[in-house]
Amino acid sequence: MMKKTLVVLLILSTMTVTFAQDTPEKTKMIGTDLLGLLGGGIIGGFGVFKNDGKNELSFFSFYFSPENENITALGGGATYRIYRKGEGRRLFYGASVSAFSVSWDHEGQSNPVNTVSLWPGIDVGYRWIWGDAVTIAPYLGLNYGLGSFEADDGTSYEFEDGSKLEGGIGPNFGIDLGYLF
Repeated sequence: MMKKTLVVLLILSTMTVTFAQDTPEKTKMIGTDLLGLLGGGIIGGFGVFKNDGKNELSFFSFYFSPENENITALGGGATYRIYRKGEGRRLFYGASVSAFSVSWDHEGQSNPVNTVSLWPGIDVGYRWIWGDAVTIAPYLGLNYGLGSFEADDGTSYEFEDGSKLEGGIGPNFGIDLGYLF
């Protein structure tokens, strides 16, 4: 537990030093992903626009434990986006990486299945900004899951809708909702 606390404090300290520069107004953003919230997750993030809005660097964290499922995920990551026309709006493209820990209570196994996974990805999207404060950015892309999601008997986790938690190439999509300050 102490190691996790130190990691969180190190990340927060790094973010504070990185973003503690004198910058023009409304270059920072807090937000969430609407599709993640609808899917039963808790997602939050902090980002900053640099170079007159041509670049965005965001950090996010999430907790996912859907109802009627016996799986929990906790993780975080970073996203880097490029806006060709600047101002942190309109068409963007970028890359992301997330890491998360999954705990799954598999029937017939005395201990839960615990694994850590890494998900690098690419995406493209479009950001709208209203009133210089509220922003929405739908995006679509691909990611690649690195890590094993199998129990000791070789079974992969299957959600109620029939989809499985497996690595490999998969879709990366969402709708970011944020507030600029």
